[in-house]
Amino acid sequence: MAAPSIVTTAPLGDPMHGGTHSIQIAQLAQKGTAVLALAALVALGCGHRAHADGRIDWSAAAPPETSPAASERIERYGPLVERAARAHGLDPALVAAVVWTESRFDPAARSPAGAVGLMQLMPATARGIARRLGRPVHRRRPASNLEAGCYYLRRMIDRFDGSVRWGLAAYHAGPGNAARYRRRGRLPAATARYVRAVLDARASFARGRDTRFARGPARPRPDGRDRF
Repeated sequence: MAAPSIVTTAPLGDPMHGGTHSIQIAQLAQKGTAVLALAALVALGCGHRAHADGRIDWSAAAPPETSPAASERIERYGPLVERAARAHGLDPALVAAVVWTESRFDPAARSPAGAVGLMQLMPATARGIARRLGRPVHRRRPASNLEAGCYYLRRMIDRFDGSVRWGLAAYHAGPGNAARYRRRGRLPAATARYVRAVLDARASFARGRDTRFARGPARPRPDGRDRF
């Protein structure tokens, strides 16, 4: 496996602050056969490969220059990524991009700072999430790691008014640091590179997705913009 180009070495978060987190379950409205057929044609016309139910084709979605071993991991853990993402109202392509940037889909990945697993959870962050969820978080178990990581990413995006970019900055550097960066109006180089890497990978994973799911997270900004 090629070593990840970016590894999160900063703790995933400052001590978690109060506030109510609303988990949004992505729901698809019932549509007629003709509408589904039209959506499938549109998806094919846009270069997307999608399953009949509109989910990501994980054998077709991968960033450029992905190694065979990494492709196998993407295909193996992709369905878990998609399930966890949808349970927390997140774009599966976005979560896949975070997983790719953090661990290259390797559940055994560990950063020098002690972050572990697919979404590189720090021990303190995992404990805080476990308290909020009311159940243990097993950082080395892919499904548990993904659930906790998606819960945390959803909180970071919500904390920054639905901004995916600032949510990613908070995931990388911690919400307290991200808030300071926002007040200053700029990101440090390492966090800026991280955000760019995730967004680039998101575009790659989106190629395997039905266009019905191409609109990003479930809670966009009220003004329709996603900005720093």
